[in-house]
Amino acid sequence: MKETPLLVDTEALELESITSEETQVVLVAKTIQSAVPCPRCHQASSRIHSRYKRTVADLPWQGVTVQIQLLTRRFFCINKICMRRIFCERLPRVVAAYGRANAS
Repeated sequence: MKETPLLVDTEALELESITSEETQVVLVAKTIQSAVPCPRCHQASSRIHSRYKRTVADLPWQGVTVQIQLLTRRFFCINKICMRRIFCERLPRVVAAYGRANAS
């Protein structure tokens, strides 16, 4: 039987935990890529600046709200001529850059 991953991009994310309540499921995932490209100059960097938590709301599942907490990182751009000094890693297969949930 073929195993289906719970996360869309298993090359970029690793599932840390799942918390289930009556009305909500919370998935906590961390990024695992060793180097990521700068969105401006595309130079790969592995120099981590800091870490932060990004919360993404997914579509309800069986009437239960689903929240994904992404433990992501900011990196230093190592290209000396690039105008961007610090950038956040992008996860285009998971969430759009600058994506926001609509308030209901």
